[in-house]
Amino acid sequence: MAEIEVKFVLPPDNREISVELDETMRPPEIVNALLEEGMIKPNPHGYLLALKGGDFLNNDRSLSQLGLRPGNVMRVVPATDAGWSDQ
Repeated sequence: MAEIEVKFVLPPDNREISVELDETMRPPEIVNALLEEGMIKPNPHGYLLALKGGDFLNNDRSLSQLGLRPGNVMRVVPATDAGWSDQ
């Protein structure tokens, strides 16, 4: 089990933290760990992870499968309850 050091930009104040994570973790597990450690506050709609300046991360893939590298910066983005229409 290898670890990777990454940085997170956390809401609501955009503070940056560096952490070491198991590279087998998936985004939902990371969000849960940040909640458990009190680094982010609960959000009724949850959170998504995105590469800073890039796309949202696939929740079904591990950090190693996503190709993250040491020093990558991820944004923790509050999810919203947006409407949906099929018209």
